[in-house]
Amino acid sequence: MKTELDLLLQVPGDVPPPEVGPRVLEALRRRHGVDPGAVERLARWCGHLARRLGGQVSLLPLDPLQRPSILYLDGFDDHAWHEPKQHPVTSILEAASSMIRAEFFDRTRSPERWHEYREGVAEKKWRACWFYRRGRRQTESAALYPRTAALIDAHSDPGGPLASTLGDCFLSRLEPKGHIPPHNGLCNISLVCHLALTVPGQCGLRVGLESRGWEEGKCLVFDDTFEHEAWNESDSDRYVLVLPLWQNGVSPIEREFMKLMTAWLNRLTATHEGG
Repeated sequence: MKTELDLLLQVPGDVPPPEVGPRVLEALRRRHGVDPGAVERLARWCGHLARRLGGQVSLLPLDPLQRPSILYLDGFDDHAWHEPKQHPVTSILEAASSMIRAEFFDRTRSPERWHEYREGVAEKKWRACWFYRRGRRQTESAALYPRTAALIDAHSDPGGPLASTLGDCFLSRLEPKGHIPPHNGLCNISLVCHLALTVPGQCGLRVGLESRGWEEGKCLVFDDTFEHEAWNESDSDRYVLVLPLWQNGVSPIEREFMKLMTAWLNRLTATHEGG
């Protein structure tokens, strides 16, 4: 038997899209016995989303280089670059970098056959091997890289620091002379972590107005809703492990809401594109 949430999140459904968010929030609030005051920020987020889905202008950040393609949420520090040490999971990833790199090179077969990354950019020299794609675990990659997948899964549970069930988690290959053109991420509910595996010289990443380079075995953390681009001017492939991180301070009910609504928006978008 379908629950209230199942009925609300049906695609196509009977509820107009702008009304889905507030009604999902109310259903979650009742399910968890949460007082309305405890979800005040989430209620604001519902209003931002409702306006966006209704074709109205929603809240925009002050920095013109920060333009989420889906939704901007208030309540976070808007910085292009973030300190990895503010996210303890980065130290765990860095400690495991040798294992990840060894497993990667030991078990990688024909990386040129990896899929082109087409999420908002057109760059044939950018390829990806996904562990999670649009929030869904990819069993083929998990079987190929079991120890790396186990590490990612261990920190992707509902209370974990990785927002893998919200977005994309993948091995990223940028081929020689490759350039990922400027683009913006979807929503600032999460940040992006890059764990550098193999980085030749002449590679870089610009986020906002500042460019930085990768250091093998180390993490970079940034807000991908700021305009960003990457390049590899060398003659070798550049490999990094890309992981989404929850913004610090996101509550469990906010995580649950965003996971449900992101999956719903993906289905809604796919239906419109297919129709």
